[in-house]
Amino acid sequence: PSPPPLHHAGTMASDPNSYVYPNGRKAFSFLPDGSGFAYYPSGRAAVCVSTVSSYQNRFYFYDDSHKTSGGGGEVPVMVCCLDEFVVGFACDNSRGPNHGARMVFTKEGALIANAAGVIDRDWKWDASAQNAGSPPPDPVKMTLTPSLTLIFTDRFTISARFTCEGATREFDLGMKLSRTTSYLDGASRIGYGKSAKLILQSDATASSLKERQEVFNEKMKMKRNKLNPRSVDLSAEMGTQAIVSSLEKDFDSWSKDHNSDPFLNSTWKAEANEQTMGEIPPIALTGLETGHFSGYGERMYMTRKDFDTAETMGSTSRIPSHLMDPKTKSWQNDLQIRLALARENPLLPRTKVLNDASGTYSENLVVPGGVRKAMNPTGKAETLRRTLQTVKASELEGFVTGVAGPSQVVTVVCVRQDDYKCRKAQTVAEVVNGMLQEGLVGPGGPEPGAYNAETAEHRIVKVDMAESRHMAEKYQIKCVPFVLIFYGGQVVYGGTMGGEAVRVAKTTRCWKVLLVEPNFSDQLKTETVLRKRKQHNTWDLAMTAPEAILHKQRLAESGHFGVSDYDLCLVSDAVPEQDMSMLERAFKSGSGGKA
Repeated sequence: PSPPPLHHAGTMASDPNSYVYPNGRKAFSFLPDGSGFAYYPSGRAAVCVSTVSSYQNRFYFYDDSHKTSGGGGEVPVMVCCLDEFVVGFACDNSRGPNHGARMVFTKEGALIANAAGVIDRDWKWDASAQNAGSPPPDPVKMTLTPSLTLIFTDRFTISARFTCEGATREFDLGMKLSRTTSYLDGASRIGYGKSAKLILQSDATASSLKERQEVFNEKMKMKRNKLNPRSVDLSAEMGTQAIVSSLEKDFDSWSKDHNSDPFLNSTWKAEANEQTMGEIPPIALTGLETGHFSGYGERMYMTRKDFDTAETMGSTSRIPSHLMDPKTKSWQNDLQIRLALARENPLLPRTKVLNDASGTYSENLVVPGGVRKAMNPTGKAETLRRTLQTVKASELEGFVTGVAGPSQVVTVVCVRQDDYKCRKAQTVAEVVNGMLQEGLVGPGGPEPGAYNAETAEHRIVKVDMAESRHMAEKYQIKCVPFVLIFYGGQVVYGGTMGGEAVRVAKTTRCWKVLLVEPNFSDQLKTETVLRKRKQHNTWDLAMTAPEAILHKQRLAESGHFGVSDYDLCLVSDAVPEQDMSMLERAFKSGSGGKA
């Protein structure tokens, strides 16, 4: 992108980014990590540097000119491109004597080609490889543009210099590695033979593996904190540790207080046993019992003295007050207990989801919203959907003229079961069908349950369009879901559901075309043209006049989709004269003298 013009001048003294060309445009725009742009005085980008890592960059150099793309726009001319692995190219675009010379860099090696495209030198980075070649003995200087110069010494020493109207900046394009030495370079050997081993010499200035692992763990902890920050993992210097800590005090216990465990805890048996024993009344020993008490008997039976003491304290009765008969001080009967439990535990308000589905789980719960009957014992709200009658595509014409009454309006919903929109449209049609059967639509509709499809004024059926192409070709159905309305056996309406009505008249059917072409290659070319308009016509192919007449006779006998003759006959000028005469007689005799 071109930088905005500035209205002051600058120098290269302290901050290179502040340098401004005499025309007021900024020369450089670089970030502290080294990425950014260098610009020509015209405002076009000369250099683009993108950062790959803390020590690796990618470089792109452009000429101060543009070429026109196929779409009519301007495309910058790239003269050099090198990535962090020194893979790319450099091209001399200085319009000088070496204009067109180039260097190509790959992961295996590099080559230099002159302006004529002849390779002068090629070599591999690995000097020990087979046919490695030899790199240039002296640095190679290439003038990319009048303002850009590239100097190549080796893979690790490549520089580029940008100089334009006082703006100067150098770029280091050489390959950068995190380390250039091996751990084994400074190792010392101890012992000989199989017992020999290498002792690594640690660098006092380098961090150990443990220290680097700790630094890595801290960085990963900071990344994890972005999703689930904890105050103990945050630095106090950031100013957010105290805030997160106060939030944890209020919200860490929320999940425990508001959610229940989906499993039983370890004390559930002891708690259930205590609750059961608390509901069983104690029994006083009579003195006639024998044997040892086990299980609940250990706590149910007590001596007469202990029982009298417990009775005095009122702890011998385990009957709840609302279930106790006040006269007999014992349990109420079954009916009274049911009513008492219903009073103590009233039904809670139910949501619509439960009202619509609770009948699936229990037939003893009455759900408001519907009518209780044999097929709906809970009285839940019932859907109005009624299944549509399915008519085969090949039998639709006989259905609307024979089965349906002469004064009956038949609505045909054309759908495909593998299409989401069709299934949604079918659901709407089933609801309308249910409303018709329940007498909810139409003036003076039938009483609920009195609907008779044979004598009703309206009738809705569906046709599966996946069965055949008969419906699509006869009624020109271009998309689904589609609706056809018949009255008296004739189509009176056709349109997409929710869309505008479309014509379904006979004039919209596809043309039937016969192509007579004796040359096979020309026949293929003409058929390619017909295929481009296949939505408007269908065709048959013939190479001789007898074949064409045979096609015509078969079409007349079959009456396929209501078509008994061709609308258009295309005859090649390569057809012999006697065949032309046969075709002319055959088509004139079958069309009332019109050809």
